[in-house]
Amino acid sequence: MNNVTNNLKITEQSLRTGSGAYGVNRNHIVITRPQAGNIADITEQAIAAGQVLNGRNIALYGMAALVDDEANPGRHHLAPNATLVNEGIIEIHLDEMVKAYKEQIKPTPDDTKGLYRFIKCFAMAAGD
Repeated sequence: MNNVTNNLKITEQSLRTGSGAYGVNRNHIVITRPQAGNIADITEQAIAAGQVLNGRNIALYGMAALVDDEANPGRHHLAPNATLVNEGIIEIHLDEMVKAYKEQIKPTPDDTKGLYRFIKCFAMAAGD
């Protein structure tokens, strides 16, 4: 490692901000397991093959701009108009996340037992 990476503070704390906010990471963020403060239950809308797909995903993140989903308490959307700057390192390990949530993932889009479409990993995430 060079002197820049040697001087970074290692932390397990993700950085979260909101809409219109500015967040800067100057640390070495190491996320190895899901815990309060680094996971988000996200309501998303995506377009695939010309179809609009609404869904719920569970995400592990290093830096994220999130806003509350007013229609679904405890859930979030990616926040618009946010700026995230990473001047450090973001390291994310998904093993524990997959173990914790794999039983809650829908095996098919029409499955009614699973809560989430996907397990996602966001080093940095913001936007509509």
